[in-house]
Amino acid sequence: MQNLYKQQKEQNIQLQQRLDEMESLRQLETENQQLKERIRDLENAFEPHQLQDWGNTYTKLGAKALNKKVQQALEKTIDLRTLAAEPPKENATECLRLMGMALKNLSVAMNNTQALEAAAIILGTSPRQEAIATRTEQLQLLPQAIREIRQVLARIEFTSLDFWAVAEKYEVIKLDYWAELTTFETDLITQARKNSDN
Repeated sequence: MQNLYKQQKEQNIQLQQRLDEMESLRQLETENQQLKERIRDLENAFEPHQLQDWGNTYTKLGAKALNKKVQQALEKTIDLRTLAAEPPKENATECLRLMGMALKNLSVAMNNTQALEAAAIILGTSPRQEAIATRTEQLQLLPQAIREIRQVLARIEFTSLDFWAVAEKYEVIKLDYWAELTTFETDLITQARKNSDN
């Protein structure tokens, strides 16, 4: 009788374990079904969005690329707040040029004549919108001009003709790029001129 009772008890325990396992499986299956429905809902919600956004894909990619270029350009520029705190240690003329361009943009945005006059003084031109716009366009060529001139000067042997082939493209900003070149670079150009005269 005792053995029979013990067997019955073990069978009950096993049955209870099986029932627990089956209940767990049923709960998992219910959760799985709910998750599948949620995934289906999300896919359905996302799909029309994708179709609507497809037309803007180029615009978004273009904006992303442009934002990256703008950010890179801004990292290379000079922060006016930093300049306000302390004077620039190097390339003060570039700082002034950038400030002049910023004042030009400010004068246009706010229709402010004082800003226009200040921009004209800094940029070295007359205080007219057209003159300042022309001068700003010229100064935007300056980094490219300096880069190209320095590439010529970096050659092992260059002649005065090599230099002038590049320099004549930037004749309107000659004073500006000349001010940016180092003494060593201007000496190289002077020496090349003397060699071509001989």
